[in-house]
Amino acid sequence: MIFALGYKYDFVNNVFVKTGSIQIKANKSADVYLNDELIGKTSFLGNSFSQTRLLPRTYNFRLQGLGYFNWEKNIDIMAGYLVEYPVVVLLPTELMEEIIGSTSLANTKTIRFDKSNGLALISNGLITESIRLSTGQKLPTASPRSTPTAHSSPTVVVLSSHLEDNLIESPDGQKALWFNEHEIWIKWLSDSDYQPYRKKNNVELITRFANDIKDVQWYRDSSHVLANVSGILKFIEIDTRGGINSYDVAIVNDEFLYDSESDSIYKFEGSELMRIKLKE
Repeated sequence: MIFALGYKYDFVNNVFVKTGSIQIKANKSADVYLNDELIGKTSFLGNSFSQTRLLPRTYNFRLQGLGYFNWEKNIDIMAGYLVEYPVVVLLPTELMEEIIGSTSLANTKTIRFDKSNGLALISNGLITESIRLSTGQKLPTASPRSTPTAHSSPTVVVLSSHLEDNLIESPDGQKALWFNEHEIWIKWLSDSDYQPYRKKNNVELITRFANDIKDVQWYRDSSHVLANVSGILKFIEIDTRGGINSYDVAIVNDEFLYDSESDSIYKFEGSELMRIKLKE
């Protein structure tokens, strides 16, 4: 009967204890390791994994797939509780970069992305060229005065906080990010209804870098961000439980744009407009 109630003998402490469990949901099929021991795979349908009857401990869990970055955390399992990681994203270790357009301008001075109109804009100070992101088509040139601000002003929430006044709202509207030269912060705009549970107005430091952060944009699931850190584009989860997973995905010389509809990153490499698709 005691086993049916979720208890298990703890040989370390020589006592019966109530066990805990874990559930992980990923975007890809992967092998699951517990303390470096293979214990199963994510399910064929839904790419989820569950493990019950775990003694209260800190365990190292790792999701590993051929050709993908590992997802790894040191997870605290508590007696009688289910720990959930509902939004795990495994990214390919090698992402294909394709040329979709180019500029004929020499000595370019500014590069901007107009997300609302789906355009990349390049200026040499005298002439501004526009390239359509979806097709790579070059549009008629325009006056430099028409050049918008970088990636066309994401939704900004004006709040009073000890961080900053301008926070960039997430796609789900439940949280907002703020960053300075070395830190990325998240503020919850409403109570979260999934783990990690957060209350409205909770503020959390997500990560800190020694190098300068130039730009941060939300990923489409509102659980990850993309950050340009001194020219290295990083894909970063915001769930800090057990440590964060952060992956270097590209070199970014200037501005970048993440487009959620196509799940793609746009950037310039010299005179060429590049696209990096995150989805297969």
